[in-house]
Amino acid sequence: MTTTTLSVQGPLTTTEVIHWRKKLLSQPAHDWPTTISLEEVSRCDSSALALLLELKTIAADHQRTLIFTHAPKSMLTLARLTGVNELLDWPASSNSADTLAI
Repeated sequence: MTTTTLSVQGPLTTTEVIHWRKKLLSQPAHDWPTTISLEEVSRCDSSALALLLELKTIAADHQRTLIFTHAPKSMLTLARLTGVNELLDWPASSNSADTLAI
């Protein structure tokens, strides 16, 4: 399997989530990147978390593993506050490692 990385840059709010969702879902899951870097996400909201949960579900349905790296502290905090960090297998504390396997 070839390792590929997709870097998400800028805000990841409702408008951008629609773009990223279309971009990824237009491809078969076996063509998805193996790693998605969130390092350059400047702002996020709950729609970003919904996208990640959807991608996690689709990847699992296709026996794929996605690795999300460098999630910004604000995204980790939002996931923890909304209670989805456990669904994403993310740490309960924002002081944990920044590589998150889903």
